[in-house]
Amino acid sequence: MNLRRALGILGLLLLFGCAAQGTGCLDGTAPSGTATAPNTAIGFWTAGNGIVILQQAAVLSTNGAEMQMDCMVRLDFSARTARLVALAGFGMKLFDIEATPTTLTVHSALPVLDRLPHFLQHAAEALRRLYLTHQPAPEAPAFEQGTGLVLVTRLENGEDRHRLDRTGRLLETQHCGRDGQWTIAYEYSDSAPGGPPRTSRLDDTAAGYRLTLQLTSVRHHE
Repeated sequence: MNLRRALGILGLLLLFGCAAQGTGCLDGTAPSGTATAPNTAIGFWTAGNGIVILQQAAVLSTNGAEMQMDCMVRLDFSARTARLVALAGFGMKLFDIEATPTTLTVHSALPVLDRLPHFLQHAAEALRRLYLTHQPAPEAPAFEQGTGLVLVTRLENGEDRHRLDRTGRLLETQHCGRDGQWTIAYEYSDSAPGGPPRTSRLDDTAAGYRLTLQLTSVRHHE
């Protein structure tokens, strides 16, 4: 990678690393629709056991700029850990991090990332939102809405609303609270029911970025 390309990536990462603070945007109202009893049959794919390895093509968009990466994510659902290795062009490793719901371990990172003290924390938080925390809970209050359900989870600093179809597949997660406002939308392949989404798109309004993940392969290990 030449110096110009490296500086371009650094500029994009600098934008990503400067997140705004959440404003607290909840009004406390329940979704419109009829409340139903919790459905213990609903179980999103991240609620399982064992290890799943995802290969993904990622696009990070912020302030009109885009950066493409190849990512490998190793999810250990029993240990509740997510490890992410991100590669730039020509297979150059950008960073290798491992997140739990509350901790971050940096296994390696390009020296240029030392100039971005919060970037890896943002990456770890994206991992948590996608795979470890903010997942739909079967015991959460459920409201019938259209052809699916909305599950509401009250948190210390805000609220999550999960929109699911009648089969229990998660279509969208919306979070709003003092720590920020963001949405994750999911699209699935009909040929792999019950598996991970084909596309995941995380839009963080407060931080001003979009992360789009396109699944290229998945491996399961017990």
